[in-house]
Amino acid sequence: MLPVGTERDHYEIEIATGTPFCNIGRVAWVTDDPRDLRLRIWSEAEGPFRWFEAEWRTYFKESRQRKVIDET
Repeated sequence: MLPVGTERDHYEIEIATGTPFCNIGRVAWVTDDPRDLRLRIWSEAEGPFRWFEAEWRTYFKESRQRKVIDET
């Protein structure tokens, strides 16, 4: 879970390696909670004994304030 005040933004998923004819069919966030980074991934294969390894990244936005000019 992300800290309070930080919300998820988007994700990227790609198949890193595996047998041919495997695919990621659908991806969705597990919950509607904007702090929850977990994903549910549905996979598809055109036959038995198919496998793949996927890599995924989740991103979030964070607000930051920085003082650029010191006005005294």
